[in-house]
Amino acid sequence: MVIDALLGLIGHFLTAFWVQFLPGFLLVGVLLPAVRGASRITFSLAAGFSVVPLALFLLGSSWGQLLSANYLWIGSSLLNITLTGWLLARRRGLPRPYAGLLPSGAELGGLSLGCTGAGLLLLFGFRNIDAGDVLTTIQHCLYVISLHGIQSDPSSSLNLFDAMTGQDIHFLIHHDPLRLQGLSQLLYEQRLGNVPLLSPHVALHGSLGWLTASIHAALLVLWASYSMARALSLQQITAVLSSCFTLLGAQLLAAYYLNENLFALAMVSFLLWAVLDQRHQSHCSSPAAMLLVGLVTGHLIGVRHTGALFLPGLALGAWWMQSAAARSKQTDSSERSGHKIPVALLLLLAGGLFGAAPWLWINEVMLGHPLSHPKVQAGSDGRVALQSFMGFEFWFKTLNWPVAERWVRSPWNPFPSSLWLPLLLLRTLGLLACTAICRGAMSLFKRGQRRNSAVIALFLLPHWLALSLLEGMDWEQVSYMVPSMAPLSVLLALGLERWLGCIPGPWRRRDQPPTARRRELLLAAALLSLLGLSQMGVSSLRWPIDERLLSSPQASHHPHRGAEAPMHALKNADQDPGVEAVRRYLTEPRLLPAWPHLRVDGAERALTELAHRSPALERTETGLPVYPSGQLAVLSAYYKGTVRSYDFALDGRRLRESSDPVRTAVWLHTVSLRLPTDRVRVRIDRQRDRYTIDIEEIGSRTNTERDFSFWLNPWDPPVRTIRMTRNGQPMEDLRVLTYGGELEEGERLHILTNYSGEIIDVVDVPYRIDSGEAVACGIWIFLEGVDSRYFETLSPGGAFDMRWDGSRSGTLRLPRNLHADQVVLFSDPYCGVHIPQRGDRYGIDRPPFSSTEPIEIQLNRSW
Repeated sequence: MVIDALLGLIGHFLTAFWVQFLPGFLLVGVLLPAVRGASRITFSLAAGFSVVPLALFLLGSSWGQLLSANYLWIGSSLLNITLTGWLLARRRGLPRPYAGLLPSGAELGGLSLGCTGAGLLLLFGFRNIDAGDVLTTIQHCLYVISLHGIQSDPSSSLNLFDAMTGQDIHFLIHHDPLRLQGLSQLLYEQRLGNVPLLSPHVALHGSLGWLTASIHAALLVLWASYSMARALSLQQITAVLSSCFTLLGAQLLAAYYLNENLFALAMVSFLLWAVLDQRHQSHCSSPAAMLLVGLVTGHLIGVRHTGALFLPGLALGAWWMQSAAARSKQTDSSERSGHKIPVALLLLLAGGLFGAAPWLWINEVMLGHPLSHPKVQAGSDGRVALQSFMGFEFWFKTLNWPVAERWVRSPWNPFPSSLWLPLLLLRTLGLLACTAICRGAMSLFKRGQRRNSAVIALFLLPHWLALSLLEGMDWEQVSYMVPSMAPLSVLLALGLERWLGCIPGPWRRRDQPPTARRRELLLAAALLSLLGLSQMGVSSLRWPIDERLLSSPQASHHPHRGAEAPMHALKNADQDPGVEAVRRYLTEPRLLPAWPHLRVDGAERALTELAHRSPALERTETGLPVYPSGQLAVLSAYYKGTVRSYDFALDGRRLRESSDPVRTAVWLHTVSLRLPTDRVRVRIDRQRDRYTIDIEEIGSRTNTERDFSFWLNPWDPPVRTIRMTRNGQPMEDLRVLTYGGELEEGERLHILTNYSGEIIDVVDVPYRIDSGEAVACGIWIFLEGVDSRYFETLSPGGAFDMRWDGSRSGTLRLPRNLHADQVVLFSDPYCGVHIPQRGDRYGIDRPPFSSTEPIEIQLNRSW
């Protein structure tokens, strides 16, 4: 397997180089011929990460072509050939016309080292939503939008490796892709700008694409952070250390490694580097460079709408940089220099508008205003409340003072966001790194750095202050602060440079006297002590709870919001053990960063997939693809009025046995039949909240029956009815089994089967909860192969989740022999519907889950 995995790794590396790196590298060579070294690699990574896939996405959308592997291969190959020809024609007659067509050996070595380091860090150090069960994985926002951005064909599948079985799961995906209309209806809530970033990786690398996309973003973070430090004339070792720590800090704050906030950080880092005061690097001020910067800026708005908060810093930096570049052209006339500035800035503006236009248009189509946001609409699930400020009422996520009448905190956090964010940064990065950041900020105010001070401040403060006003965030949403690591990376590098001058070695400044080094060390000690004492000092501060979400009419969809138990919890909030645990965690000083929990399961799955080879699919005489039973899922995502139809064939497999577990996932419905044939044709129509399925036996009749199983994944709205026929006639022996939670929440799932109850059935499993106090809400999470002791590794896998209403006893309807090795119940006394996070109480029980063996859970643990 090791040799197969190594060969697979080489294949993926060559694919990534040809399709995802070389087009950007050659494009930069054409547009910015004077750029060399790390600057060209930074531009190339940004172009390959954003500009090229964005262009292919928008170009293909004009005629309904999505980002399939074939389209990406053809498009990138045409780009590579065309750009190479352009470069060779330009260099005709030069002594070395082929120089610069490919990265140098040192550049390739650096990229390979960066890929290896980032890959190992992600595989061993950080959790991913993917826990090896691809049926569960694709339920999450970024994952499902990547699939819908790749193809839409009711009879042709996208196969993804399922580490839980070691086989491929084939996904049938169908929607209207023309002119972005279909995708805008499906995915406008999921920040559609992530499609060009993520879909190419999944199309080219399968399930590994979710890892390679994160590595691609990590590489851009590393090179942009490195280039920022070098642009400020800092030493190479300082640039390397600060860039590596920036990536580590971003991942520690990002909750899990496939995170659009990491994508945003990569883009913001590139933008900040491009507009720093680089008087000795005029290539960043060229019109072509400004066009690339503008395209990345517009794309950033589609990835994270809060990316607009970085525009003031970008605009100021670009204006100053263009002014400095114009003045430095001593041989040019003043009239020509005067026209140079608006040309480059107009290209920056044009690129930004072009890159942002698709996302603004989608907002206009779906929300009625280009600057609107799906998660701040009345009635959305984005934790919004009706608020007023200076007589103006509006629906928005809850904002703190001065919008609120006083400083308040979210029920599950001990501090307002304005304190929570800096405390979390201190606890996550450690006192040493935060002290270096403070020292770097002080050094920026010296003579000659005023412009950079203003640019960095405008890249940091608007974004940071906006998040500081925002309440109601949970541990996952606090990763919104990750893009702020870009300006913090510059400050960190400046601080490290000052400290390295005090340490013996080749990096020490020879012109620095011993007294200056002693002053530097004393200042560092004073700053560190001040930060540590401040961190401990705020532990005694108390704030009232923000009750706006709990009393909002938009919270009424949850039957237990506003009930007696949440109000009891509010009255006793100061004694909440979970909140107090978070308080202790945040106010405990640590010198070093919070190192992640090391794990090996992600690396094991990646190794298995690298060695995996997908078998070719058969086709029927009429051209229908034939899929193996138990390896097909019909994915139709959001229903927006268009009937979704599917037509395919299934090959039978051995019959199920009573010991075979039933796989489940959120929104996942199961069809499992036994029929006396070796092949069937399946036709499926979806109309709003119902499915119509017809099974036609097209194979040879067999003496023994065979199993024919597949899954339906409807997303929204929840499915109420599924009608099935056999050869156009009703199936008399068909049983429709229902299990799970609330229908309107999408938790009620169906199993359609003609197996006997001894093989497939649902059972009512009693449960008893020892909560120790009144609890109104929580979530049941059924897991397989997941370490649930740490919320950092609580990846959903192998099963599904549903809400708990706080009852001490009751029953859960579950499939018999459910595919799960544990059930985790965590409590939320305020019914805030936040994800599992630090301080939450939880309990665990193990299977079997049956009517005679109740689930017994003690809520006596906390993350």
